[in-house]
Amino acid sequence: EVDFMLGSYYYQYAQLLERGLNGYIVFSSHPLWKMPMFIAFSKNTANKKYIHEYFRRILENDAFKQKVLEKIKQRLKEKEEAFAGAVPPMYVKTANENDTTPADERLKEENK
Repeated sequence: EVDFMLGSYYYQYAQLLERGLNGYIVFSSHPLWKMPMFIAFSKNTANKKYIHEYFRRILENDAFKQKVLEKIKQRLKEKEEAFAGAVPPMYVKTANENDTTPADERLKEENK
């Protein structure tokens, strides 16, 4: 059992879809912090200086960032469709017996 964990929303959301945990995990609506994106190149990379400058310009471009975000959302939508109905093994017997999930119950308690 886990009370909480830290992770990237998009990556962790894809992982929980694959494991049938959609609805069993609650994500914070506010990130704890914004982590910068890091890209590293080997010191043996040919034209490293030019590649670094190219990526710097791309990552500062808001239109590019929006395009990447849309692609991520599309990938997550594909995962949702591919893993629709997946149930984690420990909930197989109880999942059909009620409509609420452990995450739903926790939210009810927190909002009392």
